Amino acid sequence: MKLRLDKLGVVVALLAVYAAFFAPLMIFRPNRRKSLWESLPPSTSIAFVVVIGVAILITLFKTPLYLRLSAAAAVLAGLAISVGSAASFLTPDGNTYARVSPASGAWLLMLAFALLAADAIARLRPTPVVRIAFLAVSVAGIALVLSSGLWDGLSIIREYAGRADVFWQEAGKHVTLAIGSLIAAVVVGLPLGVLAHRVTSLRSGILNTLNFVQTIPSIALFGILIAPLGWIAINVPGAAAIGIRGIGAAPAFVALFLYSLLPVVANT
Repeated sequence: MKLRLDKLGVVVALLAVYAAFFAPLMIFRPNRRKSLWESLPPSTSIAFVVVIGVAILITLFKTPLYLRLSAAAAVLAGLAISVGSAASFLTPDGNTYARVSPASGAWLLMLAFALLAADAIARLRPTPVVRIAFLAVSVAGIALVLSSGLWDGLSIIREYAGRADVFWQEAGKHVTLAIGSLIAAVVVGLPLGVLAHRVTSLRSGILNTLNFVQTIPSIALFGILIAPLGWIAINVPGAAAIGIRGIGAAPAFVALFLYSLLPVVANT
């Protein structure tokens, strides 16, 4: 059987070779970059390199899609284990100040083989149920790694452990803003969409205005909203008391509301 190179596989293989053998795998704070060989115990590093090497060979050529998906899954699982092992290996015993985090090599490996996995799944054309199963397995894998304590030595997990209460408080605010702005956009957008559908003379004006809003970068939109919301907070009785001000949750809510209007109106 004649082996043929796979175009996407060549890109993935080049990224993987650079990430595994030339880019640093981990960063040991404050500024020490560690290669794959320096970041892991010898046995672990050899095993991981073997997995990457086999996956690169599978990726380079036109191989069965399930084999390509399995290779991507093996490297991503090996990367998750290696990153956690590296954090434990690099951190001295009893040192609570050292910080270890993934470097460019780890991120590039994740990008390359996540791309390979996504391509394999897309070309397999699975049914919706199978797609949900793939998603469930991925989420379960991440949950298993997090609950196992494998990543506890990573800087981001250490920071979370010290600020968990603040994290969940802020996460709750973000979820409230996202859901609240979506509900407001549906309440306003549905009748606006019906109006645009029935009154053709208004349709282009409404859609063009909402399309223009989409072109404004979020930071710029926040800046634009500072002055009017600040004026409302100062001059409208009770506005400041309910949280309307130039900075904070109010401009975020308005911006998310404006960004959400176009898809609601256009699909009504």
